[in-house]
Amino acid sequence: MLKQLASCLEDIKTYALNSRKTTNPEHKFQWYANDVLGSICYLIEAESNFISFNRFNTFNYLKTQNHEFCSNINAWMDILIKKSVSFSGNGEKQRNRYLKDAFSEIELLLDELSVIKKI
Repeated sequence: MLKQLASCLEDIKTYALNSRKTTNPEHKFQWYANDVLGSICYLIEAESNFISFNRFNTFNYLKTQNHEFCSNINAWMDILIKKSVSFSGNGEKQRNRYLKDAFSEIELLLDELSVIKKI
């Protein structure tokens, strides 16, 4: 599982470098870091309509297309993004530091697991 996590981080690193997940320039990818803890929220905007998926501390989520609710989520995300560090595109220094730390943590966990297996 940890090796899969490392592989996912490599993919995300590539997405962030290119600011997109595919070769299609319409498929933008933006990655931000922020110390604010909160819920996991996905907001999709398509043809001036919104869909919001709000995750809870489980596998459950709330899905809504309520315009007022989604507009509030959009405004909240805009404020949060303004207070965040961009890892996409030009955020190379911060992105590399974050990924280096993440990969180091994965390696430490893998080392600890290999010691436990030997016991």
